[in-house]
Amino acid sequence: MNPLLLHHFYDILDSAPDGAEATLSLRPEHPIFEGHFPGLPVVPGVCMVQMTKELLERSLGRPTQLATARNIKFLSVLNPEENKTVRFGLRVLSETPEQLGVEAKLSSPDGSVVFFKIKAHFNLR
Repeated sequence: MNPLLLHHFYDILDSAPDGAEATLSLRPEHPIFEGHFPGLPVVPGVCMVQMTKELLERSLGRPTQLATARNIKFLSVLNPEENKTVRFGLRVLSETPEQLGVEAKLSSPDGSVVFFKIKAHFNLR
């Protein structure tokens, strides 16, 4: 399953067999950065949420829909020129046949900087 976000906003360099962790390469030349923000590119928060959804779907092998986001934190600015490679981590907190509760984060490859954290529920489709 290829990433869908805005025509290859990122690439998956490697991932754990269960999809719970992955190394991603952001594309600083992507057109979204022409408007967000010219001369100082910043990954939009909505893109980080969408990346979480897509990587969860890749892990599950099925579509999901964001149901609730109890906690979303943008902890550091993610500039794709300074941080082209990031680490994605996912942990399932709860599971029913209809829904998953998850916690996810985007961080620097060594984990020293956390850019984004989310605790959310995704409906399984």
